[in-house]
Amino acid sequence: MENWKIEPIEAFFKEDCLFKGNNLFYSREWISLITEEYGFNFKAVVKEDTHPEDSLLIFAEVDDIFGKRLVSLPFSDYTEPFALDDLEIVSILSFLKEKYYDWTITFKFHGQLEELEKINYTNIRQAVCHRVNLRGSVDELWNRTSHAFKKGVKKAQRNQVRVEIINTDKGIEMFHRLLTNLRRKKFHILPQPKSFYLSFIKNFINKGQGNVWVAFMDDKPIASALILNNGSALFDKMGVSDEEYLEFRPNNLLLWEIMKSGNQQAFEYLDMGLSQINYTGLIRFKDSMGGVQTPINYYRYTPECYDIEREGKIKNLLSGVTGLLVRPEIPDEVVQEAGNLLYKYFC
Repeated sequence: MENWKIEPIEAFFKEDCLFKGNNLFYSREWISLITEEYGFNFKAVVKEDTHPEDSLLIFAEVDDIFGKRLVSLPFSDYTEPFALDDLEIVSILSFLKEKYYDWTITFKFHGQLEELEKINYTNIRQAVCHRVNLRGSVDELWNRTSHAFKKGVKKAQRNQVRVEIINTDKGIEMFHRLLTNLRRKKFHILPQPKSFYLSFIKNFINKGQGNVWVAFMDDKPIASALILNNGSALFDKMGVSDEEYLEFRPNNLLLWEIMKSGNQQAFEYLDMGLSQINYTGLIRFKDSMGGVQTPINYYRYTPECYDIEREGKIKNLLSGVTGLLVRPEIPDEVVQEAGNLLYKYFC
């Protein structure tokens, strides 16, 4: 049995060996951004009597209307614990279950770990992550895409869709307007606060670790993507588009330009993030880019003392309030304020 200890995350920010590589959600920039926006208390589990680079699992303590819970990690597609094998991960999550005996624990794992179910963790969500290989020549990159993807790129070009990088507040405004409209009209959910996305400028973009890409038809923004980079990888943190212009395939051209740029800068791959397994159209599109699928599984431990019925009532209340707030007649400024107030509970 390994001996583990828990330390505040700040204890590791000075460790140059940590937060390197391609692990975006364990990066100093990402954790700082989430902390600034939502005020979560991040901690790390490490082995006793070893250097932190030998083992690290980061989690956040969240105490809100749902009660006390550990989340690894909030508002992150997945987690990839640093330098740990599967048995060590199981050992850590068993340790956390004992240490936080009356807290729920959610572990978002890039992979599959059935052993967790033997220690009373339940698999609550299954998804996939796509990564697009950016290595080789541009011709090789192009040839790895499907016929349908190529056809979409050419259609966007014929219709004079153009792509720009706009790394300013204005670029974030364009991105967030598309995000708000898409979430309201298609998904009937609140947008994440604009302040969250504006903070990417300070934490990533001004450090040369990200770009706001925008696709235009004439002068109208019709698609956008927030692309971050960490180590030798690019990460599509969020992509959005105007559904009225999808017939012109702006996303194909937008992502092709991003892929070419990443290739020219010698990045190894583009991480396209999480896709729920029932989003077959989205998965098919990411496949068409040449993306390779890997599993994501969310595991949750629920202590016997936890009031699951109360949790269900709160979720139903939030869902009902959200449904009212995203109705077409509700002004955008009200929707924005609602997102500012409520979005933190969706972590």
